[in-house]
Amino acid sequence: MRMPPPASHEPPGVARQIGPRRTPIAAIAMIALVGGGMAIAVALQTPARSTKPAIRRPEPVRPAPEPPALSWNAGTPLVTDVDGDGVDDMIGLISYRAVSTATLAAFSGQDGHRLWETTLGSDRTTRLALAGTTLIRSDMVGIVYAYAVTTGAERWHQPASERVEQLCAGDSPDDILLETADHRWLQVPLSSGAMTPFADRAHSRSHRPGARTPVAPARCSPLQRADAGALNSATILAAAPSRINGMSINHVLARGNGPRIAVGYRWPGTSVPMLAAFDAAGHVTWKIDVPTSDPLRATWPSNDLVALTDDAVVVVYETTESRPILVSIDRATGHHCWEATPTKVLTMTGIAVSRVAVAISGWPLLQVFDLEHGRPTYAIGNPR
Repeated sequence: MRMPPPASHEPPGVARQIGPRRTPIAAIAMIALVGGGMAIAVALQTPARSTKPAIRRPEPVRPAPEPPALSWNAGTPLVTDVDGDGVDDMIGLISYRAVSTATLAAFSGQDGHRLWETTLGSDRTTRLALAGTTLIRSDMVGIVYAYAVTTGAERWHQPASERVEQLCAGDSPDDILLETADHRWLQVPLSSGAMTPFADRAHSRSHRPGARTPVAPARCSPLQRADAGALNSATILAAAPSRINGMSINHVLARGNGPRIAVGYRWPGTSVPMLAAFDAAGHVTWKIDVPTSDPLRATWPSNDLVALTDDAVVVVYETTESRPILVSIDRATGHHCWEATPTKVLTMTGIAVSRVAVAISGWPLLQVFDLEHGRPTYAIGNPR
């Protein structure tokens, strides 16, 4: 049964289109315009995809952490060729401000870079000395240590049962002598550190009971020492004049066959630092004021900072502002060769000379100068 067509809802008199319905052109244009706008909006909101590879930006360079502040621990440096390059190097005790223990270290004589370092225990060092290719150290509780000069590696340690007061050269290059605080002398082979009571067979002599040194060497030939104020470059003469014309003498130094050097000050008058030289017969060959200008404002420091080489006397004096002045004087003539001005530090404690350099030790800085011209070459430590 065929259904009738649906009733038309068009008003009368309007023709009804038979076939597919067509969209007017204006409507098509409107739809296109709206669609295009939406496409543009979507395009604006969606970032365009690039076909180029992404650029990798490097990570920002982070500065390396600063090394901990280093201080030189005031002792006179030990001088020897550690690395075999023909230039004497500097060995001594240092500390890092962030670390509570001390460190034994060696520094190049060329430019001051560190050659090696060995961290020490908490017991404070009382003596440090050089015996050939071995470093000898003693501490507050009477332990004696030996280290290799070339590497800083510990070779042995032995108890001495008391604190060590003196370190001296032995009868051969292979051993040393040490005196303890209770006045015992011990002989120590450098190879093992095995300590035995000293027996002076060459100078045997009887002693009364309770004597200070029941068995003692005829004399102590000191090892090169790192004590504050250690005098490693010369010998202080026991028998020496105390005064010459115009000068009061503190002590007289000797080294090799060169003239002996008297250290003192002007007398009578203001205590101006002075030096004088004696020949083998004891005659004065020259006598000078150490400062070349404004001598009445000059003084000796609390420690006598004087060193001898075969050709020169190297000495430190201070102005009234405690400003140090380093002076080199020709040992044969007394002529001033050069002057330098070290950095002022809290305390100046020692002076050492090598074949090419002079080092001024203090806390917290070791300052090294060229021996021939007085030019500063490097420093170890932080003056701040």
